[in-house]
Amino acid sequence: MNFWFRHYSLPGFFLLLLITHILASISSFSLIDRQSLWISGILTSFLWIKQTDKKQAEFHNSRQSKKEAPYPSWAWVLLIAIGIFLRSLRFWAFPHWPLFDETSILQFALELNRHWDWKFFYTDGQIPPLLIWATAILLKIFQNSFLALELPVFLVSCLTLLAGWGAARRFLPEKWAYLSTAFLALAYWPLYLQSLSIQAICLPVWEIGVFFLLAETFKKESNWFWIGILGAWLGLGYWTYTSWPVVTLAALIISIIGIKQSGWNIRSLLLLGFGLFTTGFYFLVASFQSGGYGTHLVGYSAFHGWIPAKQVLFSSLDYVNFIFWGYWSEGIYAPIQGGFLNPLMAAFFWIGLWKVFNQKKLSALKRWIIPLLLLFLLPGILSQSLQSYRVIQVILPVLGLCALGACRLLTFLPARTRPAALSLILLISLAWDIPRLAGTLTGFTSSTAPIRMVFETLKNIAQNQGPGLCFTQFKVCRPIEESLEAVIYPFNAVENPRFIFHNSHWASLLVHPDEIPFFQKDFPAVYWLKPPIINRGDDLLAIGIIPINPEEGPRFEKWITMNLWLQKGDWEYLNVSNTQSYQEALNYWLNPPDFIKGDQFLETCYWERLAEFYYERGYETHYEVQLAALKHAVTDGYPAPHLYYDLGCLLLRRKNFAESRKAFEKALRGDPHNPDVEYALQLQGKMEKNPPDSN
Repeated sequence: MNFWFRHYSLPGFFLLLLITHILASISSFSLIDRQSLWISGILTSFLWIKQTDKKQAEFHNSRQSKKEAPYPSWAWVLLIAIGIFLRSLRFWAFPHWPLFDETSILQFALELNRHWDWKFFYTDGQIPPLLIWATAILLKIFQNSFLALELPVFLVSCLTLLAGWGAARRFLPEKWAYLSTAFLALAYWPLYLQSLSIQAICLPVWEIGVFFLLAETFKKESNWFWIGILGAWLGLGYWTYTSWPVVTLAALIISIIGIKQSGWNIRSLLLLGFGLFTTGFYFLVASFQSGGYGTHLVGYSAFHGWIPAKQVLFSSLDYVNFIFWGYWSEGIYAPIQGGFLNPLMAAFFWIGLWKVFNQKKLSALKRWIIPLLLLFLLPGILSQSLQSYRVIQVILPVLGLCALGACRLLTFLPARTRPAALSLILLISLAWDIPRLAGTLTGFTSSTAPIRMVFETLKNIAQNQGPGLCFTQFKVCRPIEESLEAVIYPFNAVENPRFIFHNSHWASLLVHPDEIPFFQKDFPAVYWLKPPIINRGDDLLAIGIIPINPEEGPRFEKWITMNLWLQKGDWEYLNVSNTQSYQEALNYWLNPPDFIKGDQFLETCYWERLAEFYYERGYETHYEVQLAALKHAVTDGYPAPHLYYDLGCLLLRRKNFAESRKAFEKALRGDPHNPDVEYALQLQGKMEKNPPDSN
């Protein structure tokens, strides 16, 4: 036993870490138990290895003395092939449908198909346009929304893998390079985050280029060319994602220290700065033109103040937790069934970190790993909510440490058993992560089943009767109508310029179900679909299929114009990121087409959408104008029950009990036994008996 502790303390360290992460990943345990297990297990493991590591150093060095043969070419080819295969899963293993923020990418692509501009910042997050431009071009060429959305993602993900493989083979020892590439190719974390069409997926491939150029710059004796290229490449980071500055900052610090240690003169720094300024100049110009660039960072920061401090602290902690075992707070694009690293890879990470921390002489690359981890986590830790793409840049150093830890553990095995052990490690890791990846994507796509049913219905009609007039902007049910708008584009004569809308024989219309009675008089032949998209609330959706008669042409022309106007308004709304863009959007929304006056349906659509705009920009600030918009909706438009419900809720917030009760009662008359309205009336009754101010 004493011999085992002296010579095999590292395998024992690994087993303790593995058990710790397996237990912490069990969801049946409470969060506090999982957090406690993880922290206590990590501390216990490090205390043990600290006591025993010196005793096994001599044994470990003897294991390393014999140089190993390089990996065969077929092993590298097989690894890359499997990695590319896994990145193709969304093309054939899951239903073709845009998910979450992908709908916004397609919306912007549709707008660019109608009117191309060179807008650089999109959405309130002010993201750069690479994926949007690529999606718009592919949509124009192929008329296939899913292909246009996912082909750039697949190419970027594969390029990241190939770039990581090339950089690892050039600068890392053989075993470390192979395992680094393997984890990048097969692990849940990169496969998950780079499977969605989110602009942040472009950051890792640029980051690999930064690491590559840093290594090349300090490897070359004549480095004028390389330092200029490094500066220019750093300046291109703004094309990737909001968190690119932390990577650039790290590279600049490393470069400046390297320049100083190499005895270079001031011209080297000037060349680095000139390259950075040359490629970053367009970003500066675009920032000044947009006005207020970066205001979204303040809004999402932990110091903004409108989210409780306890929630912000948990969110900051979770940016470390969710790498290893799970998280406390509500997470966006967060992992399932554990952390982004499976327990095996998490154990390897700590072994790799221990090797870096415990080594007296560190190479330049290893010296910067721990500071890089801390710096790369800052965009997440300093934000007020959990969004995994904010720390996508930390994937590469974390996977590199995992690979280093696995290499360290393999040296404790006899040389003849290492290939089998390596294969077993990769198989176990793959067997753990692939079901998680499948479960994640299945969960995402299964929620789209009702709207996919609607799409199939519309697609079948289009195949039988030709392109139709598909109106998607009259009812907002985000992100449902956004995704439907994108996928029906190939046969939607309202938006697709390839078709002449006068030739259409059918139309589809998205409305709230309680608006159906108002259409019966004008469109007695309409067929209504009521997909179970949302079971409760005022976001219920009904889809009407309307046969088009020639005499109804003028009315449908107005609807087409109004649909496009609302779509443009949605574009303005989604791009509100500062005071200037807000004012531009507001000016647009306050000037609707004149022809809506007298058309109750269009009046309903306009005033409801305007009320939503005010609500999303802050109901407290816009209370009176939002209230006025809803009153217009029920007086100038259809007196639909869900609008009276919204009006009553708004009045109740300011304790206008008499008016809110009238609104709720009118909602119940139009929609008897509506559970939401009945609950609102019960709540109002309690508030009237026990006013909050008196408690």
